[in-house]
Amino acid sequence: MVLPTAEDRAALAVAMSSDPAIDLVLGPARDLMTVDGSTAWRSGTLGSLLSGLMTVLLVARDTREDERG
Repeated sequence: MVLPTAEDRAALAVAMSSDPAIDLVLGPARDLMTVDGSTAWRSGTLGSLLSGLMTVLLVARDTREDERG
């Protein structure tokens, strides 16, 4: 584990929740005291980003189909 002690995890939780840039990019940090909460926070953000990108690419592909001939 990267942050083995509770004090280290608490310091990370305070740092992540007090930085507005991280809130903007990754969303609000919740439950960073556990490995599961940290993993859900990071993977949820990545999943949202990838699903949004997939939606944009699918819409572009489907709406530009008539232009190809």
